[in-house]
Amino acid sequence: MATTNTTNGITLKMATAYTRVFYYGTTGQTVSVSISKGGAGFGAPSGGATATEIAVGFYKIALSTADTNFLGDLAYSCTAGAGGPATWTDQVVGQLFTDLSITGTGLANISSNCKQGQPLNGFSFTMTSTTTGAPLTGLTVTATRYIGGWSPCVNTPFEIGFGDYAINLAGSDTNAPVVMYRFTAPAANDVNVVLITQT
Repeated sequence: MATTNTTNGITLKMATAYTRVFYYGTTGQTVSVSISKGGAGFGAPSGGATATEIAVGFYKIALSTADTNFLGDLAYSCTAGAGGPATWTDQVVGQLFTDLSITGTGLANISSNCKQGQPLNGFSFTMTSTTTGAPLTGLTVTATRYIGGWSPCVNTPFEIGFGDYAINLAGSDTNAPVVMYRFTAPAANDVNVVLITQT
């Protein structure tokens, strides 16, 4: 009577290629592999229906992104002329905890348009008249920033229209958790802006 070998299921990230190793137990076999995605009928993996032998009863299957493109159960049935069969079920998920990136100080890295010490292009603001309060065009704007003291920003602001201006902030202009910026021009109100950056 054949013995069923059960490989422990693991968590796989959706639409990601994997080399899935499993234990069949009997060496020298042509092991046929079928998979079922989300309770659908069994069929061959996209890379072919035959596993590759590794050694000492272990074999492997090359799963493509097409094999892992469905959330939920991914079941396997592996058979050969002798030994086995081997069956197990993996779980396909959208995200893995190991995708989380941690800094050297134990903080979570996050995606952000405003990263500490990184350039930030197109940072925009509006300049207004000291007499009317209306937006002013045609100004030559001076930009300074406060990081432990006031100093000029690396780049010069430029007009984008209708009294609105922008500046491409350099990495040295964003190199603090909190940065204060001041934009000044003759006949215009000062503009003070606080920027909170992400580490």
